[in-house]
Amino acid sequence: MTLAHRFRSGQKKDESSSGKKWLFFVVLFLVLALSFVIGKFAGDYLFSSKRTVSSSAIKQSSDNIKKKPKVFKNKKPSFVIATLNKGNFTQEKAKPTEYKKENPKSVKVRFVSQNKTRNIFNNKVGSFLVKGVNEEEIRKLKLIEEATSAFKNRNYAKAIELYNKVLDLDPKNSKALLNLATIYYQIGDKLKARELFIKLLRIEPKNPSVLNNLGVIYMGEGRYKLALSYFNKALRINPAFKAALLNKGLCLEKMGKGREASKIYAYGIKLYPNEYRFYLYLGVYLYNKGATEDAYRFLSKAYQLMDDKDSNVGIMLRKILER
Repeated sequence: MTLAHRFRSGQKKDESSSGKKWLFFVVLFLVLALSFVIGKFAGDYLFSSKRTVSSSAIKQSSDNIKKKPKVFKNKKPSFVIATLNKGNFTQEKAKPTEYKKENPKSVKVRFVSQNKTRNIFNNKVGSFLVKGVNEEEIRKLKLIEEATSAFKNRNYAKAIELYNKVLDLDPKNSKALLNLATIYYQIGDKLKARELFIKLLRIEPKNPSVLNNLGVIYMGEGRYKLALSYFNKALRINPAFKAALLNKGLCLEKMGKGREASKIYAYGIKLYPNEYRFYLYLGVYLYNKGATEDAYRFLSKAYQLMDDKDSNVGIMLRKILER
């Protein structure tokens, strides 16, 4: 074989191998291109499906957020709060509280058919327990009603007995403790009254009536600085508390701070223009200071606003005004 023949045969082999290589690369390119197109189509489809699902989920969650539970203002049975004003018994109604009513549809009941017998048994036991609780609650309410009636009629012995029965059923009953302490205060047992008020203050530390009543007891004991602190605590909770304002003014006068007391009385007149005691206390203070003209003006206004003009205070005022 000549050299030229060998060269031509080698050239043919190179051309055939290069052709095979080009065919391999073309097939590989087509496969990659096809896989890219398929992958892009599948990704677009999955993304669109996720987007629809997420948008529907967002819409559903926004609808759930918009549906807020309704708040119902239900008035609970009002109860009487006893307050002391210079030893006098007054009555105030407590403000009704707001609470959210639970939606019964939100409670899910599961496996009712499987646990039917157990549910029937639980319902019977639950109704029995509720019935027992209701009977005890009704008994307690009846005792409180009878005790309050005896208290208003000044049958203190019976009221004390009934309130003690209430405390046997419910040792932390605030109404029974408050009225029982007030009774002991009115019959002169200040130590027992103070003990009950302190006990009640542990249960209701932010009750302005209890703070005011403790201040009255301490003021009667001559502990004016301590009494003033309790009146101030009551007024921080309720700045317009009438009894605490009156008692704070009296306490300041006993401490020799009549000018501050007169400001309290003037503030009380702005808040309660028909309350004769603010005019009376301010008029007496001015009368003792020698400002008779202004004193007569406030005392005459107090006498006009008084309901019982034949009381001891009314008779005293009439004598002063007739001079």
